[in-house]
Amino acid sequence: MARRLIYFGTGKLEDMLAKGNVWYMRHYEVCFDKVYVVYLMGKEDKSVSQESTYLISLGSGRNKWDLFIAPYRLLKFSRKVKPTSYATADVVFSWWASILIRIVLKAKIVLMPVCMPHIIYKTSGKTLSGLPLWIEKVFVRSSFGSSKRVLVSHASGDYVKWLSNMPEAKNKLKVVDTIVDAMPTYEFVEQSFKMSWNRDHTSPFFILLYVGRLHSEKLVDQLIWMMKFVLSDSNIQLSKPIQMILIGDGPERQTLEKLSRELGVEDSIKFIGYLPNEQLADYYSEADIFVSPLTGNSLREAALFGLPIVAYEMDWVVGMFRHNKNILFAKPGDPRDMAQQVIRLLRDPELAIHIGQNTREFAWKTWGDTNIEEELAHSFEW
Repeated sequence: MARRLIYFGTGKLEDMLAKGNVWYMRHYEVCFDKVYVVYLMGKEDKSVSQESTYLISLGSGRNKWDLFIAPYRLLKFSRKVKPTSYATADVVFSWWASILIRIVLKAKIVLMPVCMPHIIYKTSGKTLSGLPLWIEKVFVRSSFGSSKRVLVSHASGDYVKWLSNMPEAKNKLKVVDTIVDAMPTYEFVEQSFKMSWNRDHTSPFFILLYVGRLHSEKLVDQLIWMMKFVLSDSNIQLSKPIQMILIGDGPERQTLEKLSRELGVEDSIKFIGYLPNEQLADYYSEADIFVSPLTGNSLREAALFGLPIVAYEMDWVVGMFRHNKNILFAKPGDPRDMAQQVIRLLRDPELAIHIGQNTREFAWKTWGDTNIEEELAHSFEW
């Protein structure tokens, strides 16, 4: 019998396309004949596809209405395509979006969290949904409670520890070597595999690179402050000036550009905007350091390219990467400390090479796709 997957969430297709790496979802094709990635909010009747993976928007552009009617739309679409499996990464609203398919179709939901909400609350002071904190916490517990299985990989750092201590998740937790949500696209993996370690950079700058959405919860403003602290260090002796490149777009862009002007670092920061995933390889190849306050797939992409990474010691990287071996950690919420870790790499090229080589070796062992078919088969069997 043909296997068909619906992977649903209350996100917007246009936002995911803007991230540039959405086609990692095609890895599900090794286990499913059809993969339907359903976005229950966003623009109406928009869809794109590659091979057997279809990205479909069921929204109308009216956020509150779309959220209210999401259960009916998901039920209607499910009846149309007759999926054999359901999955979601939506830890806030999946309990609501799936309520009708669970009741009417007896759907069994696999929940794969891609963030730890309590870490977001602590570091950003904001909720994931914009709802009051106490309401969102109830919704998060409901989403885990309504799922049939909670799936996480060993390659997700402290996620295993977090979920093992959650009453709503621990008895349905399945830990595998890797999951699709932790993998870059096929094309990106191929590009990174071809990268040579003889990196003859042609850029006239030492480049710090960030790739991700410009949203408040991503803490990108702290990178602007970090850049000010880096440039203020009078002890750095470099043959080229330092430049930070920010790739990605979002509602915080104008605020970030304003902050860079206020701090006097606008000439050393370049806002590229959105780029498709297939155009990122050149930037990863030319960069010297990847900086990451809070990010996911782009950090994995940087690791595959062997870039030394400076990141806050928080979220999924904790318990996974090792400080001074394959990453340099900075204190969470402390851009001055992040600047000091960047300066360490700028002053010590041998350390940068050592960290980068270890990072790439670790990335290929951790996020390789050799076992993904077997892992998926185990993940969705009942």
